[in-house]
Amino acid sequence: MTNFKQVSNYLHSSMLNSDYSRRRPFTMATKDKIQIDIDSEIRKRAETNLQMNGISLTHLLQTIITSIADNQTSPSPTITEADLLASIDEVLNALNGKEELESYTTLDALNKGLSN
Repeated sequence: MTNFKQVSNYLHSSMLNSDYSRRRPFTMATKDKIQIDIDSEIRKRAETNLQMNGISLTHLLQTIITSIADNQTSPSPTITEADLLASIDEVLNALNGKEELESYTTLDALNKGLSN
């Protein structure tokens, strides 16, 4: 669970700010496109797993990029590509019922869990 906690700690620290949820983060005067190269099978698996939770790949990426932009932070240098891939695998395993992730019922409990 350490890998998922490392990545989620980075993402949640900015996304859980009370101000974040009250804004409309994707309203922009102009829009840019970002293009990445990824194995088509990996993309299909990711989209399938995200769709089961009502999230599109585009929305996930917009949320992450907006979070980084709004908080003027960059991805933590302590999170390596291997850590990120391992955490994605952990989430996919949880979504497929192969592994159970910790859950939290309050924001305080989540923040405490992320700080461990």
